Amino acid sequence: MKRIDYLDASKAIGMFLVYYGHFIEKLYYAGASAIFLELKLIYAFHVPLFFFLAGIFWKTDAAPIWQIFANKFKTRIMPTLFFGLIAIPFFIVLDKFSVPAVLEKLTAYAAGQPKLNWVTWFLVCLFSLELLIACVAKIAPFTSKTKALLYALVFFLIGWLLTDNAAAISALTHLPSNFWFINEAFTAGGFYLLGYCAKDWLMIPTQRRADTLGLLVCGGLLLATFNLNQGPFLDKHAIVLMNAGSHGNYLWFITTALLGIAAMLFFTRLLNPKFFALDFIGKNTLIYLGLNGLCLFFIDVKVIYKLGYFPTDPLLVNLYAVIYVTAIMLLFMPVTWLIKKTVPKWIVP
Repeated sequence: MKRIDYLDASKAIGMFLVYYGHFIEKLYYAGASAIFLELKLIYAFHVPLFFFLAGIFWKTDAAPIWQIFANKFKTRIMPTLFFGLIAIPFFIVLDKFSVPAVLEKLTAYAAGQPKLNWVTWFLVCLFSLELLIACVAKIAPFTSKTKALLYALVFFLIGWLLTDNAAAISALTHLPSNFWFINEAFTAGGFYLLGYCAKDWLMIPTQRRADTLGLLVCGGLLLATFNLNQGPFLDKHAIVLMNAGSHGNYLWFITTALLGIAAMLFFTRLLNPKFFALDFIGKNTLIYLGLNGLCLFFIDVKVIYKLGYFPTDPLLVNLYAVIYVTAIMLLFMPVTWLIKKTVPKWIVP
């Protein structure tokens, strides 16, 4: 499937929201409570967006399951391990972790918990959901988009049941909660399959009037409904955290996530921005994802607490965060280029 500019733009803007959301989350914990609703809005859809976008490029694979497993391990788990390993010096030098403490984090990878670089949980979950979908496709092939849509609904229903019974399942199986993100893989798989189902529509050229109407309707409904998800949440803060299996009200979560995805796609279809930086980030979101783990746990914290300044007014928080995130993402461009040039493709595709 050839690259489509506006989909790359959607990935780039989505990655900006990942960096931005993580940064304002730190500001919120530091005392900028006025930013809470903006944080909740971003977390309502930015991760589902990436699962949806990944599904657009899925296709049936005639290879045996063991070969699909090997291929997905290479493209999903090897980058997870790589970005975990490059975080080790940061833990030792900046956070003064002992070698045993680092090894303890490393052993968590056996349970699919990337504790050296937690942001890469997305890749682990993607690995699990793609294996699940591959197994389903072997048993009951995807003969039509209608059937794939039905599977997406079934995945959401199973995800709902697993979410509501996560503690009981963990106690019954004696496995850690969300072992290899299997629980969340069903919910994420629903978005992934919807991306696959929407592929043909996404190839249609931009229709200004229809896309403008779609943006206004979906964007307006998103803004009107995202805060209706009042939980209960697993986290003390009422925001969606897919990595923790915390969705709040599951129906509101799915609804607002789909509205956010649709609004983003209508926006980038209409704008179809063509900037070098946006294009570069959109084509290298995997590397930017891994590098965000370094921001989240090391750089962001140092900027906020070591500089001794964080605003509390919402507009100043926005300005502060936009400037910081834009700067860090531009600074990461040569780092990303270097990784692509020096790291073998069997580690980072």
